[in-house]
Amino acid sequence: MCYFVNFLTLVALFAMPDSKPLYTAIYGLSHGPMIWAIAVWRNSLVFHSMDRITSVFIHIYPPFVLYTIRFLLPREYQLSRFPAVAALSDSPPTFSYLMITSLSLYMVWQTLYYAFIMHRRRHKIEKEGRVTSYSWIFSRPSTIQRICNKFGPRYNKEMYILLQFIYTAIVTAPTFIYFRSEIVNTIALATMFMWSVWNGGSYYMEVFSRRYILELERLEMEGRERNGQEGRRENRVEE
Repeated sequence: MCYFVNFLTLVALFAMPDSKPLYTAIYGLSHGPMIWAIAVWRNSLVFHSMDRITSVFIHIYPPFVLYTIRFLLPREYQLSRFPAVAALSDSPPTFSYLMITSLSLYMVWQTLYYAFIMHRRRHKIEKEGRVTSYSWIFSRPSTIQRICNKFGPRYNKEMYILLQFIYTAIVTAPTFIYFRSEIVNTIALATMFMWSVWNGGSYYMEVFSRRYILELERLEMEGRERNGQEGRRENRVEE
C-alpha cells in the first residue's frame, strides 16, 4: 500500500493538483495507515542500511509532503499551484467525506492486492520466496493470526482483509483532526518520526551489543588458547 499511496501522491502533485477527492483521500491514508506502519512494522532509522532507510522514507514521505503543502506554503502559491489544497483549506472536508474518500481508495488498493498478490501471482510469489504482509503475519504465532483462524484456515484470507480494513478505518479517523490542526498534525508526525529514531537506536544497541559480546567471547577464547599453548611450551621445556 505504501507504493500505491506514494504513486497517488505524485499524481496529485503533478497531474491532478485540482482534485479535492484525491487530495483528501491520500491525506487520510498517508496520515493514517501509512504513518502508523512505522510503528506496526518497526521501521528503523538505520543510516547504514539502505533497506531500512528506504522503508522509513516511503512511509513518511507522503504525509510530510502533504503536511508541507497544507500548512507551510504561502497562500498565493497554494492557489496557483495546488488549487485543491487552497479550496480544502477554506472549507475543510467533513469527517464522513474524508472517511468515504480514503476508504474508497483503500478498497481499490485492496481489490488489486487480492487479485494480483493473493490470488493471481500467489504461486509465483511463494516459489520465489518473497515476503508479503499476509505471509509475514502468518509466518509466526500472533494474536492477529489466531483471530484470522477463528473460522478455520479456509477463511483466514477473508478475515485478514476484514481486520486490515477495520485497522485502516481506525487509524484514518484521527486524520480529520490532523487536517484542521497544524499543532496536532505536527505532534503526530514528530511522534512517528521519533518512533523510527527509537527503533533505529534499539537496532544499533542490539546489533552492536551482540557484536561486542561476540568480540569479548572471541578474545576470551584466544586468551585461553594462548595460555594453553604457553602451558604446553613450558611443559616441553621442563621435560
